[in-house]
Amino acid sequence: MKVSRELKTGIIAILIISLAIWGFNFVKNKSLYEKTRLFYAEYNNVQGLISKSPVTINGLRVGKVAKITFHPTKK
Repeated sequence: MKVSRELKTGIIAILIISLAIWGFNFVKNKSLYEKTRLFYAEYNNVQGLISKSPVTINGLRVGKVAKITFHPTKK
């Protein structure tokens, strides 16, 4: 069976795109198959907390701190 040049090029292009998507998600430490959820929390004192700190519940790592911002209307 002879495979045409266009088919080979298409298969290689699909493989390269798939590897690029996988590599990008690997570098960002994200899984293609995991569902992600975003939660917002408000605290009076976050001394020592930084972005990318692990979030744990009963000792089990369930996520990480994505971003820390100041509330615009509170002092």
